[in-house]
Amino acid sequence: ITVSINERGQIFVGETQSSVAELAARIQPLAKQGFDERIYVRGAKQVDYGTVAQVMSAITTAGYRRVALLTEQEGRR
Repeated sequence: ITVSINERGQIFVGETQSSVAELAARIQPLAKQGFDERIYVRGAKQVDYGTVAQVMSAITTAGYRRVALLTEQEGRR
């Protein structure tokens, strides 16, 4: 499952836009392995770290234990 934050700070679970408050409800039906589902968080370069931390916190507070950041290597786009 991938949670993305675009350059305007909008949050998406897959292709569906979400708020921080709605994240757990959006992720739950996709999490086939329950709270052990791997959830990736990807933020646009322009997004401040506080927003990324808030999203990750909402996911872990909901009980998901396997949350990871996705990064792009320089030169790959």
